[in-house]
Amino acid sequence: MYLQEELMSCFHVDSIVTPFVGPMYWSRDPDGEIHWKPWEVMASFSCCTTLMCCFFTIIFCASRIYAKMRNSKHHFSAKTLDVNKQLFRMLCIQTVIPMVTMYTPVALFVALPLFGKDIPYLGNLTSSSLAVYPLLEPIIAITCVASFRKAVIGTIHCPTTSNIHIFPSSTSRYSAQH
Repeated sequence: MYLQEELMSCFHVDSIVTPFVGPMYWSRDPDGEIHWKPWEVMASFSCCTTLMCCFFTIIFCASRIYAKMRNSKHHFSAKTLDVNKQLFRMLCIQTVIPMVTMYTPVALFVALPLFGKDIPYLGNLTSSSLAVYPLLEPIIAITCVASFRKAVIGTIHCPTTSNIHIFPSSTSRYSAQH
């Protein structure tokens, strides 16, 4: 299995029994004294810093887009403004969803062991929420953008009256044989 020997030799973890391995920032010796692992703490800090930078970049870009849209609303037609509002609403929701499904679970997964806190099944929650996120993205786009929504509804919608008319043919190659 992938990394099974390395996990066993370096961390004394059997990857068949343990599904997730989180960060271990400190350990206790037999006397109960805590020994910090500074490299793990720095790696966690860099991971959290990267997540925060990504999130604040998204917030900064969203605020700049909103300001630009508000300043130039007099230069666009009503339909263009409506499409811009739909797209901006979609972008806002697509900013919140990763916060809930990716940033928060991963941040908790990385930060809570630093304080010695344990949430049962946090590893399962983190991997599940990361797996659900790609499913939510197109649903958000379909529900927020009217033309996408109409296309999907038009594809799914079954007409109640049939536009297909079947007329009996007066000539058939079998009718001459009788």
